[in-house]
Amino acid sequence: MRTAGKRHFNTTTSAGQLTPQIQAVRTAIEDQKRTATLIVPKPMRDSSPSTCDEPFADAMVVKIASLVYPVAARAVSATGVVYVKVLLDATGAVADARVYKSSGNIDLDMAAVSAARATTYRPGRFLCRPTAGAYIFVSQFTGTVQRL
Repeated sequence: MRTAGKRHFNTTTSAGQLTPQIQAVRTAIEDQKRTATLIVPKPMRDSSPSTCDEPFADAMVVKIASLVYPVAARAVSATGVVYVKVLLDATGAVADARVYKSSGNIDLDMAAVSAARATTYRPGRFLCRPTAGAYIFVSQFTGTVQRL
C-alpha cells in the first residue's frame, strides 16, 4: 500500500545487495565518522561558583550625581517625573542617555538627562562577565528635589 505524500525508494538490488547510490552515501558517512573531531569548549574561568557569587545581575547605580532643579522650571512651579533610559557599556560607562518618558517640561527633562549621564553605574553581569545593557534612571521633581 502506498501512502500519500511519502516516497519509497529501493535500497537493495534484486540480489539483495545495496544499490550503488546507497553504498556511496554509507561510505561517505563512515569517512566522516573517521575524520570528525569533537571540539569541547574550555570552561570559562569566571563562571565557577568559587569566583562568582552572583552570575547574573542587573546594572545598578554606584554613586548618584546631584540633581539640579532648573531655575526656569522652578519659576513656573513645574513638577513631574522623568524616566531616562541610560545605555551602558561593559565597563559601566554611559554610552547614551535619552528621555524615555517625559515630564512634559523640557527643562526638567534636560536636568534629569544631565544627572543620569553624571551618575556612576555598575554594569550588569551575564554568566559572571560584565555586559553592556540599559538602566532606567528616574527623577522626580516636586518643588524639592527627590529621586525614585
